Amino acid sequence: MDKPLVDLAQEVKILAPAKINLSLRIGPAGPAGLHQLASYMQTISLYDEISLSVLNSHFAEGRPHNTGNCTPPASDKAQVEISLTCSDPSLATDRTNLLYLALERWLQQAGLSARLQVHLEKNIPCQAGLGGGSSDAAAGLLALQNLFPTAQLGPQDLLDLALGLGSDVPFFLTQGFAQVTGYGEVVNPLPDLAKTYYVLVKPPLDISTGEAFKAWDEANPQPPELRPAHHIWSVTAPFQNDFQALQAARYPLIQDLLDYLETSPASQVALSGSGPTVFAAYGHVLEQKSWYKKLQQAFPSCQLWAAENIARPR
Repeated sequence: MDKPLVDLAQEVKILAPAKINLSLRIGPAGPAGLHQLASYMQTISLYDEISLSVLNSHFAEGRPHNTGNCTPPASDKAQVEISLTCSDPSLATDRTNLLYLALERWLQQAGLSARLQVHLEKNIPCQAGLGGGSSDAAAGLLALQNLFPTAQLGPQDLLDLALGLGSDVPFFLTQGFAQVTGYGEVVNPLPDLAKTYYVLVKPPLDISTGEAFKAWDEANPQPPELRPAHHIWSVTAPFQNDFQALQAARYPLIQDLLDYLETSPASQVALSGSGPTVFAAYGHVLEQKSWYKKLQQAFPSCQLWAAENIARPR
């Protein structure tokens, strides 16, 4: 057997941040049923934590070493074994979990046989519009790119792999503040925004992305052409989320939260992604703390988080 490519049992700790959509516009569905999007996205200081150990690793038989930015053809002889555990017992730990699937697909594409031991400490709620699963997947891809430099996927192959996992995954490869268009594959990094303090409120609802787009299609039998996401560098420009009116009508508690937060000194109040999480943006941490406490009292059935925008890794 070849010499292992990394030190065995070396544990890597990875943070996977949540995101909010500062604007989200939805276009008509394409031939594959996917919708074109135009969005401004921002990572925030709410994280899942991933611990990853490599127990064994070597190039599969017949897999040539990477000699540049092109990924060699994947070997069908790569043997991949992943043991995934999670702090949330309700979350699947097989290949229906995006983190598991991302790790498996990367290893197969890179032509590596490997055994991994992975633990996911889940802090970002699922089906909340915060991109937790997509962020976990992207963090796994980036971890393997760094762990196995001689087997790295080329930029286009990595992007294709990320997009195949979900439309938000390419953004999480970049993080920070970015404009996202196409089907999620076009990520334009933008200069960091000024420090902003967010209060996030999740009603006791779970909304899958697929369910949300199905409801969108039913409500828009003649879908509008894709409208550009508002350029939101101006703090006075309204956030625009095409899902917001739809989800507020379907779930009255979302509308109640939006109305309540509009009475606060927040510069912006909006739904994130397909919901149900609502967020309010404040320019001062004292405003954030004050309204966090008020929301705790006014909406005791909801989950709350205080977070800040974070810059992309340098």
